[in-house]
Amino acid sequence: MRSGFASSSDFSRAFKQTYGFSPRGFSRDRLLQESKIRQDLMANAWYGFGKLPDPRNPDRFRVRLVDRPAQRIAYERVIGSFDWQRLLAGFDRLMAWGRRRGLVPGTELIGRPFDDLDITPMKKFRVDWCLVLPPGHEADGDVSIGLIPANRFAVAHCAGDLHKEDRAWKHLFHAWLPGSGYEPTGEPAMEVYRRSPVELGWKTFDNACCLPVRPLRRR
Repeated sequence: MRSGFASSSDFSRAFKQTYGFSPRGFSRDRLLQESKIRQDLMANAWYGFGKLPDPRNPDRFRVRLVDRPAQRIAYERVIGSFDWQRLLAGFDRLMAWGRRRGLVPGTELIGRPFDDLDITPMKKFRVDWCLVLPPGHEADGDVSIGLIPANRFAVAHCAGDLHKEDRAWKHLFHAWLPGSGYEPTGEPAMEVYRRSPVELGWKTFDNACCLPVRPLRRR
């Protein structure tokens, strides 16, 4: 009901229309294997989705809590962002704008995914490329302007390929979060680029994976 459904029967009906089975019949395996959106999600399968993290943490991810201030950003949104040409075109547009304004190189680059690839087809997946704006910097109409609110973040450093990055996010959500005493705020997570992906050739990445969290509310 907090999510806007008038009753449990309304929720059950909407759930069945979307996934092809009732909430009572839900399991993670069934969602991945039998749901109506399975065919759309099959394109995601190469990326290792659906696999829970190894509890032994072979990557040796370490999670720390970091408080970040509010940051004004210039951003370029890409929809269908796992089409590499579309993703890079959005990146190039933002970088070209940043160079014209004297912000690139130098200012912080952030990627903000808005969707979960376990349940969102790639053609609908949204991500924002963001450049942090210095105080007082006025932006023109060639880019969108937004604000990343001040927040506490659970941060895991990841240097490696896309598969390792996926493992870092799964470690944050599935291994660290349940026993941390924190819960996600609902704000988008973000990847703060410690080194430019251009410098690394887009094959490996050096990112801080940042999950916005707040203390778990006790009921």
